[in-house]
Amino acid sequence: MRRLLLLTLWTFAPASALAQLPTCQDLPGAVLAPGTTDVKPYLARIAPKLATAADPLTIVYLPVGSCTAMDGVLGDTDLTGTAVYWPGDVDADGAPVEAMCDLAPGARAQLAFSDVTVETCTGAAPPGDVHQYPSLVQGFGFVVPPSSTQQAITATEAYFLFKFGAEAGREVPPWVDPTLIHIRTPASSTQLLIGLAAGVPGTRWSPNLTAINNGSSAVVAAVAAEDATGNAEKTLGILSLQRYDGARDQLRMLAFEAFEQGCLGAVFPDSTAQSFDKRNVRDGHYPIWGYLWMVAAGDADRPTDAGAARVVDFIRGTEALNGADPIADAIRAGAVPACAMQVRRAFDGGPLEAFEHPAPCGCVFEEVATGAATCAPCDDATPCAAGTCRFGFCEER
Repeated sequence: MRRLLLLTLWTFAPASALAQLPTCQDLPGAVLAPGTTDVKPYLARIAPKLATAADPLTIVYLPVGSCTAMDGVLGDTDLTGTAVYWPGDVDADGAPVEAMCDLAPGARAQLAFSDVTVETCTGAAPPGDVHQYPSLVQGFGFVVPPSSTQQAITATEAYFLFKFGAEAGREVPPWVDPTLIHIRTPASSTQLLIGLAAGVPGTRWSPNLTAINNGSSAVVAAVAAEDATGNAEKTLGILSLQRYDGARDQLRMLAFEAFEQGCLGAVFPDSTAQSFDKRNVRDGHYPIWGYLWMVAAGDADRPTDAGAARVVDFIRGTEALNGADPIADAIRAGAVPACAMQVRRAFDGGPLEAFEHPAPCGCVFEEVATGAATCAPCDDATPCAAGTCRFGFCEER
């Protein structure tokens, strides 16, 4: 019997090993797009619907750090390995199925997703034939295990943590064990943007901080795992709001006090620790955020590649396509469409200035994010008594 069992295993193993993944470039309307790991929750919502549209658009996503993603557009290099795409199928729970494909020789990035600009990654502006297209706003912050009693962190505390890595005499209680400070890599937008807010560039954090994670999912798992080890109080991680919103049952986010916010104190990204309204991001009270930049060869208006241009136009637009909604899906993924913002900035970590979007969507943001909007509903039969009817609600303008 043992000999028969071994033969059976040997017989089936080669069949499994010979299973072929589809070639990424051959997928219908394929757009090869390496990108920040923080954009995945949003792509998982829109990509299945775009892939099954009458004119299919398959986003082939290679999850890497923001700066690494740009190498595919800025450098003369091929993409290699396997990538992720969403064919439009759903599983037994109705969730979109994630599939894999092989990047064949000669695969080149048509578009890169990044939460930071080329300037932040390289120290120089992109070449003249490459442009950066801003879109959604993505926030970032500090997370702890649920049983931690910590509620807030200041920019000064973050500076000492990242600059000195809990070295003797420069500790920041209770985060005194550098092996429990879960960070990302210098190519990660999470680390780069949080570094700007803390006054320590993400490329210059202390070498004492050895708990380096190559993806947001790894940070979630590492921080959550310390909840039952007795180390919860000393554990800290950095994470995007998109990833945090999908893991609130495993983590808590700390309020943050910026250097210039001494009078205001520490604030959460949302109006409360339990809310999903991103109110403090949208009105400028919470400063750790950046745009989702789409980087591609092209001019200032849109990319040269037709597929990349379709992706950019959709994400920056307001019109739904085959059920994919650039506004509602962004909100549900934990991001903020630009039309819901009341502030803007000219560059990563730059000062905030008041902003009035020409077609604001703050009302629908609150409705989708929280389930209730304070704005009056409207439609063709019920016009607004004041303001303008946008996305089913009466906006001020």
